[in-house]
Amino acid sequence: MKFSLHTIKRKLVAAFALIFLVTCGLILINTYFANKEETLGKVLATIADIDRNMHIISKLEKDFFSDDATNPRYYETGKSEYLEKRYDVIVVVKKDIEKLKTFKEIQNFDLQVDIDSLLVEFELYNNQFAQLVQLVRMRGFENFGLEGAMREQAHLLENSNENVDKVLLLTVRRCEKDFLLRKEMKYVKMNLETLEKLKLAAIGKKMDKIAENKIILSIENYKTNFVKLVSVDEIIGFNNRQGYKKLLKDTSDKILKRINNINLITFDRAEQLYAKIHLSSIFVIFSYMMFFAVTTTMITQYLGKPINNLSDSINLVIKNNFSQEYQITQIDSKDEVSRLAMDFRYMLSQVHKGFDEIREKSAKIEEKQQLLFDSLRYAQQIQQAILPEHDVLKEHFVDYFLIYVPRDIVSGDFYWLLERQGKIFLAVVDCTGHGVPGAFMSMIGNSLLYQTIAHNQIYEPIAILETLHQEIKAALQQESGKNSDGMDLSLCVFSKDTNTDKRYVEFTGAKGRLLYTKDGELKELKAAKRSIGGKNMKHENKPFEVATMLLSKGEVLYLFTDGFADQLSPAGEKYGNARIKDFLATQITLPLYWQKDNLWADFENHKQYENQRDDVTVLAVQL
Repeated sequence: MKFSLHTIKRKLVAAFALIFLVTCGLILINTYFANKEETLGKVLATIADIDRNMHIISKLEKDFFSDDATNPRYYETGKSEYLEKRYDVIVVVKKDIEKLKTFKEIQNFDLQVDIDSLLVEFELYNNQFAQLVQLVRMRGFENFGLEGAMREQAHLLENSNENVDKVLLLTVRRCEKDFLLRKEMKYVKMNLETLEKLKLAAIGKKMDKIAENKIILSIENYKTNFVKLVSVDEIIGFNNRQGYKKLLKDTSDKILKRINNINLITFDRAEQLYAKIHLSSIFVIFSYMMFFAVTTTMITQYLGKPINNLSDSINLVIKNNFSQEYQITQIDSKDEVSRLAMDFRYMLSQVHKGFDEIREKSAKIEEKQQLLFDSLRYAQQIQQAILPEHDVLKEHFVDYFLIYVPRDIVSGDFYWLLERQGKIFLAVVDCTGHGVPGAFMSMIGNSLLYQTIAHNQIYEPIAILETLHQEIKAALQQESGKNSDGMDLSLCVFSKDTNTDKRYVEFTGAKGRLLYTKDGELKELKAAKRSIGGKNMKHENKPFEVATMLLSKGEVLYLFTDGFADQLSPAGEKYGNARIKDFLATQITLPLYWQKDNLWADFENHKQYENQRDDVTVLAVQL
């Protein structure tokens, strides 16, 4: 059947179909140009972020050397807020450099080689800084490192009464101080010469051979440590124009220069591309205006004033993004144009209605989501408040480390400490579930632990677990209800040996386990295979067991929840209890903060991109 445009309705449909297609084409073209500009903006913003973060890294490094490098606490703990912040910024910069490589525009600008070189230089810079930090720790400060060892020998000589020439020793200390302050080699030479004189003076003293050898050994040890310190200082660099400091500055300057070069090239190419985009946009808009003018003239000629009025009304609505302030004009021509105008008015009202509903629902969803997250954050604060603080743990133990990583915002794991009647009660607990349900159970478990020991004054480990078992069952009404939640627990009770500085440690648990060191070996104790609480449990009637050990000062105990061992790798393999024990066996000679970092790094290497399966808690304490 042959299509005809003899009616107003068909002419209007044809005209608007044509306008619609051209408008869609314009939108697509403008979208393309907008995407181009947005991408270029992201490229320039990423380069600016890299440059800004490089200056932040430089500032953090300066702060580290000016504050922590001369702070005894840093050498004692091995922890630096500046180094931790620097590591976070380093990660961001690496990601930004890798991100630059993904931009198609960068590939078109032939900057791939520069970016690859930038990444290599940045890795070199990071490695150089890490070596510099190692040298700083080796050098030490005050009572730590080479400086500490050197001063220790000096103090031994100072305490040798009349057997050491005090004037020469004072000269040695003055030369040492002058070198540390001024970093000039003449003070090194003066100090070494004075040390020889001090040794000859000691040999000339009338004293027994043992005392003489002891003084000579202290002088030689002081000299050895002083020479090593001078050597390390020289490698580090007496100022920013020498040694590793100069090497680090040169690499940093090279990176900043390359970033600036990439930025200049990108900005220049972007300006050229912007000019092309703007010229193309003007051409497209001009072409559309010409088409619109011609089409409008044709519609006016075919349809007359009603069509013109309707068209003007529709264009006004479109230009104002379908705002409710603009409506389709009422047309009373009593023909197809009039009916079309009515249809458009109805359609626009439905669109407005749909927009209103969408905005209303979106606002409600956002409000509920915000309320949910606010509640969870508040619950997290409450849960954190019941956990032992750092000062409490440091009060009762020489050192400790803690890995406490909830799977969700709140956790079903918790750790607990209480001192009563000269005994210290330390527990790590894994409650059924995680997230909000696990957090509720952890609050119940924490409260019942405190009630059992503090209020009921039950101090025997097995009695504590049995009481907890009954209290959980009663609190959750498990005899009459369907609830079968419970918790796994590792409990250590510490008490002092009255005759020595050793401690008695009583260990018991419910499905828990304890790793501990003794005489340089890592040993293991496993608890009874039953849980606290629960309903119709398989091993509910199996008695709890307690193991008692006498441990020396310096020994370390490790308590876990099963979240660490149960974590899956991308291949579906669990980390496993055996791997925990084997790994820690290689770490027990290291300081606890190193053990923590190494253990967590091994866990992350195992987990990779897999989601965390459960709450993770590891607590190690040193007697």
